[in-house]
Amino acid sequence: MDKRMSIIGITFHMVLLIWLILFKLAIHPAEVPAVRDLNLVLLRNSYYLNGNMNYIELLFNILIFIPVGIYLSILKPEWKGWQKILIVFFTSLSFETIQCASLMAYIFFASDLH
Repeated sequence: MDKRMSIIGITFHMVLLIWLILFKLAIHPAEVPAVRDLNLVLLRNSYYLNGNMNYIELLFNILIFIPVGIYLSILKPEWKGWQKILIVFFTSLSFETIQCASLMAYIFFASDLH
């Protein structure tokens, strides 16, 4: 895969993440849920469903950022692994911060940061 295709891929993925994380897959802004819930305690109430740990949500939160790391590996092969992980973490943090600070915020959980 050449770098041009990687740039197109990461751009498409970032747009998809914006639509997924900030707009909650809504087509029209009026469809975005207006509920606000701020949870800064790691793994408290965010992954529990009917009293049981919901590992699917945790897995999906990790999986949606894996392509960012893959594209970074293609675009910046000279970067060390910890640098790529740091970029992915701060990308996740940026999305969560924007989600928390904006009116479009649905739910922010500290455990969403990967």
